[in-house]
Amino acid sequence: MTDRLREHGTVVGEGKKKRTVTVSRRTVNMECECLARAIGHEWRVLWPKLKRLEEPRDKGQALSPAQENDLLTHAANNKSPFLLPFVRIALLTGMRLGEIRRLRWSQIDLDKRTLTVGTSKTKAGTGRAVPMNLDLYSTFAAHASWLAEELGPIEPTTWYVFPFCNRVRPVDPHRPVTGIKSAWEAARKSAGVSVRFHDLRHTAYTKLVEAGTPEGVIMALMGHVSRQMVERYSHVRMDAMRQAVDKLSITGPDRRIAPTKESTKVERQAAKAAAVN
Repeated sequence: MTDRLREHGTVVGEGKKKRTVTVSRRTVNMECECLARAIGHEWRVLWPKLKRLEEPRDKGQALSPAQENDLLTHAANNKSPFLLPFVRIALLTGMRLGEIRRLRWSQIDLDKRTLTVGTSKTKAGTGRAVPMNLDLYSTFAAHASWLAEELGPIEPTTWYVFPFCNRVRPVDPHRPVTGIKSAWEAARKSAGVSVRFHDLRHTAYTKLVEAGTPEGVIMALMGHVSRQMVERYSHVRMDAMRQAVDKLSITGPDRRIAPTKESTKVERQAAKAAAVN
């Protein structure tokens, strides 16, 4: 364990296939916490001299409205038929890439306008229900129509929302797409936006926070169980803070009013009473 904490990585494979697999400090901390829970004691009790690794707090960012618009425009022009709906779903739900990639049509209810997230990174995230707004509903409806044209009537119980494809068209709906990395990088670079796909989740968080959404609602939508995670993912922008302080305006005078004889007399009496007490 100490070696893992010290190096944050390990060498796997042999010969030409040998490579170093690195892990983040957060991953190391989470693994230690899981091990401690499995043993049945708290970390500090088991390993009092083993300190938590300091986790970087500057990871993640929220896209500005201009960046978001540029990214969507270039995603729409990308040759991948999956990139635009992937990006829209992430921005409209805050879902993780893996959660979107593994979606099945059985998890999508267009009649009730809800989707159910499958296996997630957290226990709280697995099986959470996410309501669809009009934009999200339109995204799924349009994608379903396109997919039916390509492969025939959708089989909800067995088909993936994003089937295995050959980059330009779906091939096997019983297997999920392996990823969208190439399409994502191409669209991101052409849009001139330096972000990760996971930052779309940060963007959704930030919008909810700036809109004044209750903390409990955010946690339910995003599948988190702690206030710390809400704070980690939200990036309140300067425009939102300016709008917030504007709400602190008052209607009283903006400068001191010259005291009258009566007000001065009352102030002296109040000061005298306070001194006596």
